[in-house]
Amino acid sequence: MDKFLVKLLGNGVIVFGLILLMSNATLLGAFLTAIALSILAYLFGDLFVLPRTNNAVATLTDGVLASHHTN
Repeated sequence: MDKFLVKLLGNGVIVFGLILLMSNATLLGAFLTAIALSILAYLFGDLFVLPRTNNAVATLTDGVLASHHTN
């Protein structure tokens, strides 16, 4: 649970800020989107990619996911 909370806070804060800066999203919309995308990043990156590869590949995957979140 601790890893999930760290991912949620780290990813969520950055994505939330970028959504607010780069779109016309409301606070609630940006918050819900940041939570949803952080959950997806945790599920895919930490629970699927990381156990099958190494930390570098999982980090790269997180970076790719994050870049697609903000586009």
